[in-house]
Amino acid sequence: MSGRACHTRPIARSYPAAILSMLLAFGLTISTGPALACAFHVQLPDKTIGDHLIESSVVVLAREDPAKQWTFRPIVALKGDTTDTKIDLFVPSTTRRRLSKNPGDTVLLSYSADEGAWRRLAYVRSRDRSLFERMVRSSASWSQPAGQSARNLFFAGLRDHEDRSLQQIALTELDRAAYRDLRTFEIRQSTDVLAQGLWQPFEQPWAPIRILLIGIRGDQDGRLLVHKTIAAAEKTGWSMHLGAWATALVEMDGEAGVERLRSGFLVRADKPQQQIEAVLTALAVHGAGGDPELGPPINTVISTLVEERPELVATIARIFGAQGDYSRATLLSDALEKRRLKSPKDIITVATYLSLARQSATK
Repeated sequence: MSGRACHTRPIARSYPAAILSMLLAFGLTISTGPALACAFHVQLPDKTIGDHLIESSVVVLAREDPAKQWTFRPIVALKGDTTDTKIDLFVPSTTRRRLSKNPGDTVLLSYSADEGAWRRLAYVRSRDRSLFERMVRSSASWSQPAGQSARNLFFAGLRDHEDRSLQQIALTELDRAAYRDLRTFEIRQSTDVLAQGLWQPFEQPWAPIRILLIGIRGDQDGRLLVHKTIAAAEKTGWSMHLGAWATALVEMDGEAGVERLRSGFLVRADKPQQQIEAVLTALAVHGAGGDPELGPPINTVISTLVEERPELVATIARIFGAQGDYSRATLLSDALEKRRLKSPKDIITVATYLSLARQSATK
């Protein structure tokens, strides 16, 4: 967990200085931060609609300009000054037809002064216009110290909206939330509703966050689904969204879930690296943002792995470092000192973790 106190030792001097001096060049190989739901996806955009609303200097509701087809004209300014505004965005034919059939509908657009460019954020049905207006007003406080909590709550309220595009906007935002915050949400949707689209290709970007919410809801239907999926992964090399499924398992089953991941994946040398990394990521997320009572069993599993599977030491450093969890510093320093690591790349990865751990301890 970011900011957690830890004890570190000097990086082992028994390795060639030339290797360890390369640490600075690889100092960015471990990105750090709180345990996020998005640890399990690679398909969603880097910035969400909330990010763009915060960063944009101008936000408008627009329609096609009747005097200049295929171009947008601002109808209402929701943020900033639109005097002499020229929107250099093309109106797609599908949007033109939809706007033509629905005179009250608009498109939410934003302009970033830093980028010098306009961006389309959402299609806004007339019935949802007040919601988007409230979203823009609310975004003014989201960059404040206490704003993230308000932002999470705003989008959490849209998870079960009847419009699928708004559901996706909400899920994209919640995917960015810290896992510890996600665990505090009341999950109103049933497992059946949350599981809709899990196996549909066009819904895959939101599958991990749906799986996490199923785990947090923790009802019997969800438990059966999670157990069935984990069992299938144990029998095969299948790893699609396994990190999210493994996180849901531990959320539901606690220490028993940790043990199942250990025995079913981590101690088995025949399991592919992709599965091992997915399961370790689940443990790292819980270690940083899950139930504090799971700390000791997770620590035991990681300590055993370092002793029995030294080839995973660098992977452990990279994955736990990415979650901002530096509580493994002494354990990994011992592995470095005892020359358990064989490749220069692995040595550098662990050395980077230890360097970041020292920096974290001084903050």
